[in-house]
Order: sequence, then C-alpha cells, then structure tokens
Amino acid sequence: MNITAEKSNLANVQTIRLDFTPADYNEALKKEVREASKQVNLPGFRAGHVPTSLVERKYGAELLRGVVQKQSEKAVNEYLEGNGMVTVGGILPNPKQETYEVKPGENLSFIFDLLVVPQLEIPSDLQLECVRPVFNDEYWARYDKRLTRLRLRYNGQEGIGEGVTLHLSLSVPVELPEGEERSANEEQHWSGRHQLVVDWDELTPELQELLRGKNVKDTVVLTPEQLEHNRHILSWEYVEGDLTDPFRARVQTEGVLLTVRTLFSYEDRELTKEILLASLAAEEVDKPDSYEELLGAVHAQHERLVQLALKIASAKTGLERLASEWEFEIPIEVVSMILMLHGAKSQDIAWRAFIQRTRLREEGFFRVLHEAVKDEAKQIMDDPDRGILLLRMLLGASLMMSREEEGLFFRLLPEVQTLRTVMERSEQDERYREAFYQDRVWLNTVEAFFNKVDVTFKDVSIDELSWRESFFYVGNHTLKFRGSDKDLAEFEATLSAMNQKAEEAALQNAEGKAGEAAEESVAPESAQ
Repeated sequence: MNITAEKSNLANVQTIRLDFTPADYNEALKKEVREASKQVNLPGFRAGHVPTSLVERKYGAELLRGVVQKQSEKAVNEYLEGNGMVTVGGILPNPKQETYEVKPGENLSFIFDLLVVPQLEIPSDLQLECVRPVFNDEYWARYDKRLTRLRLRYNGQEGIGEGVTLHLSLSVPVELPEGEERSANEEQHWSGRHQLVVDWDELTPELQELLRGKNVKDTVVLTPEQLEHNRHILSWEYVEGDLTDPFRARVQTEGVLLTVRTLFSYEDRELTKEILLASLAAEEVDKPDSYEELLGAVHAQHERLVQLALKIASAKTGLERLASEWEFEIPIEVVSMILMLHGAKSQDIAWRAFIQRTRLREEGFFRVLHEAVKDEAKQIMDDPDRGILLLRMLLGASLMMSREEEGLFFRLLPEVQTLRTVMERSEQDERYREAFYQDRVWLNTVEAFFNKVDVTFKDVSIDELSWRESFFYVGNHTLKFRGSDKDLAEFEATLSAMNQKAEEAALQNAEGKAGEAAEESVAPESAQ
C-alpha cells in the first residue's frame, strides 16, 4: 500500500491518496472470509460449513470494504504520527472520489481529506498568578461541621430557618421595553446565571433576615448594596466574570434576584473516627490510628483538593488568552461535509456551520495543547484528589445527573462519599464512564499546562475565596476562540441570505393571498 500527500486549495486541509494492490489486502481478506464462513447461514449448507469460495463470491466486496477501511485508518494514523500532525473531524471523503466501490483482485485508490490543526505556541514569557489559600481554625470548624451533617429532604411548612440547607438561583436583570417596570414575579424580567447551595448558619445576618420564612419558588430582590455586602456568600466574583457589560451595568443599578429552588434539612452529628476514616479517599493499608492524625489527614486532603481547583482555575485564565490569539481557519466546505456525514439536512447546514466550527476549534485547541504539554502530562498521575475534583466538575457541568434534584443532593454529600457512590454507578453506566474519562484527560492537560509556565502565588485567606464555585468554573471547558475574518464574513453572508430568503417567502405568500382574494372578488361577478 502506498500513501501520498496531495495539495489542497482549502486552508488547513491535507489531502491523502491511498493506493492498494491485491497483495496489500489479500491475506487479510482471506482471514475475514474464513471467519465469515463459520458464521454465515446459506441454504443447502450446514451452519459453519459454507465453502469459502462461495462466501468470497457472495460477500467478498463487503468484507474487502471492511479490510480496506481498517488498513486505511491505520495507515493514516501512522502518517499523522510520523509527520507530527493533529487533526479533527475524522477522515473525510474528497469530492474528487467518484466511488468507493471495491472489487477483490483489483487495484484500489482512495482520496481523503484531513482537517489539520495549526500548532499552538506557548509563549516563553507567559506568566500566571495563582491564589494559595491560607486556612484558619474558624474555617476548619465549619468544615468539620459539614463533614458530620446528615441532610434529608425538607418536609416542613414553616419555610427557611435554622437547620435548613438552601438551593438558590441567582438571576440578573434583562433589558426591558421603555415604560415597562421590572417585577420579581415575572421570569422574563430576569436571566438565570448561577446556582449555589448554602447552609443557614453560613448566611450573613442580612441574608438570614431577608430569607427567613421564605419557601420553595419564593424570590427576593437584592439591591446593589446588599449584593456587595454578600459577595463572598453568593460567589459574586465567579458570576461577575460571566456577565457582559450591559448585564453588569444593570446589576449595578438594579441588583439581582434570588430564587429559592429547593430546601433540605440537616442534623449535626458527632465527628467520630468512623466518619474521618470514611472521608479519606486514599485506600491506604496503614491509615492513621489516632483521632488527631486522622483529622489532620482529612484536612490535608481537603487542602490539596482546594489548591488543585484553584490551580486549574488559574490555568484557564492563561488558556483563555492563548485561545483568543490562536487562529484556526476551518473551510465551510469541510464543515458542510462533516455535518452531512452526521446526518444534517441540507437546509440546516448553513446555520449549524457556526456551531460546528466552534466545536472543532475547541477540540483542536485541546488536542494541540495536549501535544504541547505531553511531557508534563506524563508526570501527572491520577490520584484520589483528582478523582474528587473530577467528580465535582461532572456535577458542576450537570453531565452525570439526569435529574437536577438528584444531582443537587449529591453535591450536599461529603466529598469522598459522593466519589465512591458515583464510581459505583460508573461501573454500570457507560455515559458516566465516558464523561469521567474525558474530564480526566482535560484536567490532566490543563494541570500540565499550569506546570509548564511560570506561576506566581498570592496568599489569600480561605474566608475570602469562593472555592466551592471554582469547581463549577473549572468544569466549564468552553473558551472564547478567535475566529478568522473569513469565518465571520461567511456567517454574516449566511444570515443575510437566510433573511433575504425569508423575506422573499413572506412576499410570495402575501402575493399569493392577494391573488386568492382577487379571484374570490371576481367570482361573484362571473356568476352573475
């Protein structure tokens, strides 16, 4: 088999030609025919005793197609690896290829296209700033209390108060038509941006006063001043980074809306050695014996977890800068081919091309990023800390919980208990395993990037950090990429063509109705 590269007129596209002679595939085809003869059922022959000559005559072309496909994929992958190329979108048929029909005994030639991802250069002067949390006794007292809390579905009628865990959503004001006043009861007046879970005793006195007695679906409008006083509790630093300037301006004048979504009750128990042992993720043979040593090990595990989440969050700021400067032009012809291979209707391709390009850029970016940091990634081993963080990422991105309420309840469980429960589920659910694997690769790649660049650390009290919400930020893989000018021009042209087509259809419809009305008005006169 011979593989050669051919020039393509499309940006970032590599055309590959594969030439097969019968000697390249005969042995593999004979093996497939022998295996098939043991399985096929044909009239007049006992099962498993069909002559190979008859199988080859009847199914040879179909079996050869599978053989050639396997050999083609292997050859292309070896070619890419040998030339240090990274691709996305798979192996795509070239329009010049008139047919993919095959016949045993003949020479075969195939032409494919590959969408090649440009290399990613990590600047040598790139620097990151990472927060290093400073823990204190007050924080550990709260953490230990959360370890012992047993949470149950809330069935009370008296509403929010002592012993209640709140699931809150935070919404920001949308722009209203002139003259319309905003109401906390009208959902269209607010845009949901954020959710958080908090215990009653973690709320400030101001929030306790506002929320006391409220129940599920009740709302409270926080003024800009109240929002500022409670930034830490509401993780407003995290939310603010997700707001565009118009939203932020309205928040600064009108505030935000808090909605009670779900309530849980909790009971405080005594922190025992059994609880501490169950809170250690590592399955070590020689775990500490004394209560004090166990407590110290649990605290150390939590410190590593929080620092890891903050490292990933810091790395994402650097990746956002790289993504905004990295250019990956993706021809519309390639996007259309990928969409058609996935079953998209021709009338939907123009619109879906914009979304597909974004997905291809994101996939391509992380593939070339992984190549750029593969040496650092090899030094990172999966450990229980990463397992817990991966779990929180999955929960934060709502990838693994089909029901929101169930996912929320898992967020309320102790870290290790949640990890073990979900890992048990992943043994029976392929969707869980796949999501967990993808996030593991992503997490290790981003941490490897963090280890590759220069980092300065800034010590900050843990009380000033919204570290829980960093899990949700970490779990969001989306970055803002720099699209090419050609992409933007094509997208604008697509929108313009769609609008023009809609206007023409509306005009034809109006003319048709006018014609029908004219015919109806003439009909009575003709009858007379």
